[in-house]
Amino acid sequence: MALIDWFPDRPPTWSEVGSAGFGVLSVLTMIPMQRPISPSWLVVGFVTATIGLGPVAQSSAGAWVGNWFRGIGEAGRAVAIVVFVLTLWGTVFALEPPISVLASTIAGAVAALALYVIVFVVLSGSIEGWTTPQDGS
Repeated sequence: MALIDWFPDRPPTWSEVGSAGFGVLSVLTMIPMQRPISPSWLVVGFVTATIGLGPVAQSSAGAWVGNWFRGIGEAGRAVAIVVFVLTLWGTVFALEPPISVLASTIAGAVAALALYVIVFVVLSGSIEGWTTPQDGS
């Protein structure tokens, strides 16, 4: 699988670029408050997100999830996101991981997302519109 296959067959949107930028700014404001940062958990977050954004997203399972997510409509997506966030929050609350582990993993994942969006912009050569086409491509 070539690197270009990791990206949608369309240019990125301003919403995608802005979301990645907001994520980076959020992490940059969070990191100075978290001591110590764990390099190993930073790598775990980066590698996990990279795998999820690339090969997993482009697999048949990733395509199925993407089609399902687009097919449930805006209200369904909102409910799915809320359920995901509540599940994640409940898991963190129940397991109580050290904050440095959590912050480092999140920082690594956001770094992977930012790099993904930067490469997406460079490979496509442009940024177009605020939303993706309705056909889900």
